[in-house]
Amino acid sequence: MEAHPLTLLRRAAGPGLAMAASLALGCTAQGGRSSTASESGPVYSGCAVPTTGPGRVFYSDPDGGSMANDGTRAHPWGSLSAIVAAGKLPPSASAAVAPGDTLLLLGGEHGALNLDNAVNSDFVTIAAAPGEHPTLTGITLYGASHWVFAGLTVQNLNDGGSVFGVRLSGDDLVLNATIILSQPDVSSWTQADWRHSAITAVNAVGHCIAITDNDILNVASGIGVSGTNILVRGNSIDHFGDDGIDFGQGTGAGTLGNLEISRNVLRNNLDLGDGNHNDGIQGWVLNGTTGTNVLIDGNLLIARADPALPWAGAMQGISEFDGAFEGVHIVNNAVIAAAYHGIALYGARNSTIINNTVFGNFVAQNGDVNETWIGVFAGKDGTAPAGVVVRNNISSVYSLAAGGVTADHNLTLPDPRGAFLLFDRAGFRYDLEPAPGSVELGFGSAELAPDHDLTGAPRVPPITAGAYQ
Repeated sequence: MEAHPLTLLRRAAGPGLAMAASLALGCTAQGGRSSTASESGPVYSGCAVPTTGPGRVFYSDPDGGSMANDGTRAHPWGSLSAIVAAGKLPPSASAAVAPGDTLLLLGGEHGALNLDNAVNSDFVTIAAAPGEHPTLTGITLYGASHWVFAGLTVQNLNDGGSVFGVRLSGDDLVLNATIILSQPDVSSWTQADWRHSAITAVNAVGHCIAITDNDILNVASGIGVSGTNILVRGNSIDHFGDDGIDFGQGTGAGTLGNLEISRNVLRNNLDLGDGNHNDGIQGWVLNGTTGTNVLIDGNLLIARADPALPWAGAMQGISEFDGAFEGVHIVNNAVIAAAYHGIALYGARNSTIINNTVFGNFVAQNGDVNETWIGVFAGKDGTAPAGVVVRNNISSVYSLAAGGVTADHNLTLPDPRGAFLLFDRAGFRYDLEPAPGSVELGFGSAELAPDHDLTGAPRVPPITAGAYQ
């Protein structure tokens, strides 16, 4: 059978959908992304990389296929759910699809994929056939290993319980270039409709998981990950309630560490009326453990980019409030939050907040819209921060602990309107690149500065403060 290159997966090594979304917001790219030691390839550094091998290629056609066929392009099987029911996929003892093989889906409705203990010795790839647009109602893997999903659409409505678009647990799992949504048109939804009908897009727990270049929209919450060696890169999350990206150690989830959350774009956060304090990107750990080695790099968070957004949420920016973290590095992020916490670390150790741009778009009790801060605080248990560097940032307010924090070359701008190419709170329009001659140009320090900016442009002296060089 013909070989099929994993071209969709290769997109994860490029600028990704988040870069395209940032361009749509007026944040102009200035060059290709530089190669840095802090960034991995299409999976987290050290994890197995799916490659195009000598495996076989099978086909699935929900409209014209049959399970009596042999799965070739000329004689495809039926829908993906029918293939699962027929035992054609691992871990079935009679599976026709083996480690190293690829199953290509033709357009149409494929139902849901649900597999338990589907452990492979090499990657099994389920992807859209070239030029096709297959739709699934969900993907659920428990205790799985070595699976790739690419180029699919996952669309479903909550039944009033707790419904996930994609739910993964195990190791060496890849979700790439997939559209995940509740439904395309939610213009008639009330807050009650959102609470009842919107799904949670992605939940993934395990080791060596990559969630890259996916488009997520109209969901109750975006991406939640827990575990080790996890890459969340290049995703677009638009019109979401509650949280955009969570990295947390849930009960029984074990260690949380070695995470990269980069180049994602989060826009248009909604208040669903469920009492949640909404966050753009939030982390936590439980049970007295410590989260380690977290890179949050080059993300663009805009609490509200749609002037007509109903029930705009009070979205906080990038934060870790609960538990102990060591080695959290927050660099090159641009945040327009709708609450006090733009960037906040509680009780962190040996961490950095460098070259970020943070402002707010909300009215505080005193009528001031400039209260969003970059903050470093003691932990909720009283643990003081230690070895935290805050440098080269731009914000209107800084709230930094008296000890354990080194802060320098941070620019305070009570009125940011003249410093950027576009800063229009009333119209919810922003381009946070420096305006010609603005004060942030050359304001920063080269010490510990990242070698690239949010767009991927190289940072060279004189170093500009903020997310853009």
